[in-house]
Amino acid sequence: MFSNLDKIFSSLPESFKLLFDQNRSDNSNLLSTKVSEHLSAAKESLESNEFIDINAAESLAKVSHYLIEKLSGLSNEHRQLAVAAIYYFIESDDEEHDFDSILGFDDDISVMNKVLDYIGHSHKKIST
Repeated sequence: MFSNLDKIFSSLPESFKLLFDQNRSDNSNLLSTKVSEHLSAAKESLESNEFIDINAAESLAKVSHYLIEKLSGLSNEHRQLAVAAIYYFIESDDEEHDFDSILGFDDDISVMNKVLDYIGHSHKKIST
């Protein structure tokens, strides 16, 4: 029988599970800085690639900052999922490189929305 985590992992890219398994730092200041830096990099890349979906990047950054504020109130499992979703966003070379096409952030949105559903914050889902 599948656990709830198995169900979410089966619907997400393998690279997300790897991020989850790495149990990366949930330091709020570090995460906030990395999110802001990734958004800045997206804006800079927009100068050379007009097809980057900067609105999607801004939405992902906004939701990431929201989750960062909520981390301390989440269970360990939910916190680890939220942190993995944030790292999935801030690492540009995932299933679809963030800065290569208009679809670059689609996988990030999908991951973020599934995690938001799972941890009970579906009201913050990003519309596509």
